[in-house]
Amino acid sequence: MCKISVIVPTYNVERYLRECMNSIIHQSLTDIEVVCVNDGSTDRSGDILREYAARDRRIRIIDQKNAGYGRAVNVGIQEARGEYVAIVEPDDYIENQMFEKLYAAASRHSLDFVKADCAFFRGDAEKRIFERVMICPRLSWYGRILHPCKMPWLLDAEMMNVTGIYRRKFLLDKRIVLRETPGALYQDTGMWFQIFINAENCMFIPRKFYNIRRDNPGSSMMQTEKLSAICEEYADNYARLQQDRELCVRFAPYLFKRKVCIYMFILSKVDAAGQIEMTRRFSEELRVAIEKQEYRPHMFTQSIQRFLRDVSEWTGKQPLPVYKKSTHWWGRLMECLYEHGSVYTVGRILVKIRFKREFV
Repeated sequence: MCKISVIVPTYNVERYLRECMNSIIHQSLTDIEVVCVNDGSTDRSGDILREYAARDRRIRIIDQKNAGYGRAVNVGIQEARGEYVAIVEPDDYIENQMFEKLYAAASRHSLDFVKADCAFFRGDAEKRIFERVMICPRLSWYGRILHPCKMPWLLDAEMMNVTGIYRRKFLLDKRIVLRETPGALYQDTGMWFQIFINAENCMFIPRKFYNIRRDNPGSSMMQTEKLSAICEEYADNYARLQQDRELCVRFAPYLFKRKVCIYMFILSKVDAAGQIEMTRRFSEELRVAIEKQEYRPHMFTQSIQRFLRDVSEWTGKQPLPVYKKSTHWWGRLMECLYEHGSVYTVGRILVKIRFKREFV
């Protein structure tokens, strides 16, 4: 058994695949395997994978007819042989020490998962622009053992599954899988939620290891016409909660908070017709959440509370509600202080002005 199985779900990414694969095979932790699931690529992605497999015996290729991201990742997990599992998307790349550092923490404390910070980037070579992402909204969450299944507020952490490693036995024992809806996007949302409600322990590492591309025209972030797929993922998450009353009481308000953030993101991306359709759905689900007491106003900033009030009262006859951030920097600063605390806010400001500190 190797230490980490790296799953690379691959579909038509010939332009970016070599950089991704190079970043994996040159990891400082060499006791890994790379499970490349070629999801029916029609470009040269399959040929590139076979080229790498011929040079590195740690690489295995699984070819399948195009069935979507969810199926590709699920197949990878089932085929994995490592103690831990990681997912690296083929248009991204990772830093050299990612798996060494994450595995050291996971094995030392016998954790169900470990995640680290990441960065969004655009452009190529020396023209790349990076934006550091702190996955935890509070600095006190970093570097300590946490218990997600008993701490629902940890759902406030960034949801990207790709920034971490996950104990394979944990995933299999809890039957954690992605939805396999062909053609749909954002299928990793369900996996993120299943992991957090089931994990006994975890750790967040305050170092940036994973780099997420934001300018691939084929990525889910660029396909605004399919953003409604996120709504179906959240509906599936709620269906899971309904099966366990105790879990539902504990997690529903925090899942609703995440859904509000996602719905607001969708509203900022879709066209006018999409905004009307999304606001109608948002309004209906918000009223249900209020009735079930899953909407907790104190969990939101005042500006979001005002927006949600307008959404709940929207009938389709008035102008669409519009979320208005504070127009003054001190207003946004106060909201950040209210939601995240002073230490995080100062740290976030330093990150924004590119004054980054890396933690061992």
